[in-house]
Amino acid sequence: DPRLNGVSSSGDDNITIINKGIFTSCKKRDGCPPWTVKADEIKHDRKKKQLNYKNAVVQIYDIPIFYFPKFFHPDPSVKRQSGLLQPRLNNSETLGSSFLLPYFHVLSDNRDITFKPTIFDSDIFMLQNEYREEKENSSFIIDLGHTAGYKSSKDNKKKSIAHIFSNFNFDLGLDKFIKSKLEVSLEKTTNDTYLKVFESNLIDIDKKIKPSSQSQLASNVKLDLSHNKFNFETGMSSYETLGGLNSDKYQYILPYYELDIPKIKTSEYGNLSFSSSGSNKLKNTNNLT
Repeated sequence: DPRLNGVSSSGDDNITIINKGIFTSCKKRDGCPPWTVKADEIKHDRKKKQLNYKNAVVQIYDIPIFYFPKFFHPDPSVKRQSGLLQPRLNNSETLGSSFLLPYFHVLSDNRDITFKPTIFDSDIFMLQNEYREEKENSSFIIDLGHTAGYKSSKDNKKKSIAHIFSNFNFDLGLDKFIKSKLEVSLEKTTNDTYLKVFESNLIDIDKKIKPSSQSQLASNVKLDLSHNKFNFETGMSSYETLGGLNSDKYQYILPYYELDIPKIKTSEYGNLSFSSSGSNKLKNTNNLT
């Protein structure tokens, strides 16, 4: 519920200037809103779709927190705009203090990328890049990270480590099916303890691609088909245990399937249902099930 008030205003069709203004997007409520931005002057530029502030003070429950001589942000009509995102200070017993300053860049109506550099006081530098693309029948997201200067307690040598997390969804649009979707996901790191050590520095990764476990990585290819008479799912999966012997780290499911026919009508026996599932699993190097 964005709203802007002031003592006086002037302007034309493109620019409106509010003197002694105050802005908030919090919902209306009794008492003061949780946060506001007060300024000597607030200029609303309708062409650029920006609110520009002079001598701005960010207040939390009427308590001044930050002062900015000049400050701007998109007006409430803007859905996406390139610019710096909220910075964050972090502290870790293992890595020390760090500072993150992400930058969001709009590439087109359906594509954008976020650069997320993190600087540590322990001479570690992390750079993450998250790319997103949305199309009519597909969506793609990938997060690439490279960390330089990390020194583990085991070998006590500085080295570079990296990660890649991605997800691709594609609507096949098969005519005879209610739903026909293909999904491909990938999770990979170059260090077994990476997710645990850098846990607090990876919180900005999109939930669609962030690993659900710190001890295991999963990559999948899945085909999901829904028909008005049956549901069918098949695919391949790979699981990597982070730790232990390299020869026994991986488990492969090549392939698996699930078939479900919820209702089979027969005049003689009534209604029947049928389901079937199977998989081919290889784990611990040579244990095949």
